[in-house]
Amino acid sequence: CRAPYRSDEDVLFSWDGSIDAPVLLNEEQFLNVNDLAKDQSYCSVSSVSVSKSQKLVGYMLDVTGDEIYSLYVKNLETGEMVLEETGIDCSGSVTWGHDDNTVFYLKLDETQRPYQVYRRLLDGSSRGEEDELLFEQHDEQFWTGVSKSSDEKYLLIETSSSETSEVYYL
Repeated sequence: CRAPYRSDEDVLFSWDGSIDAPVLLNEEQFLNVNDLAKDQSYCSVSSVSVSKSQKLVGYMLDVTGDEIYSLYVKNLETGEMVLEETGIDCSGSVTWGHDDNTVFYLKLDETQRPYQVYRRLLDGSSRGEEDELLFEQHDEQFWTGVSKSSDEKYLLIETSSSETSEVYYL
């Protein structure tokens, strides 16, 4: 859920405690995990991330319990799914680029170690082509992560073992 903040009155709203009542004024529900879990024996949602324009939400979904996630992107204005990528074995992390067209995600190797960072263009400009591989960690002792810097100017690729770590930026 999300709610707009215009003034302190928005956060001083008194919730009545009922399950159907919004917690904040003008609250909007954009992802209902109960709906996603319907007819599933297992459901885990990870890395819910809203795009910079606030028009799209990306998230990872595991419905098997094997900690291998699929990538989804939903249009918050229309409710339509922009992307349902179930054919790749992903870690539970999705990160937006500078626009609503670019998402970054991590692929897993056969031991379920996140080791590759990919870029997906949502507008279809790369349709028919593979997503772009940006980074690959060959050393099996290292796990890889992806995030944005706090000012959102840089994509950070972290790779670490139990004894050392490195951070690359784009």
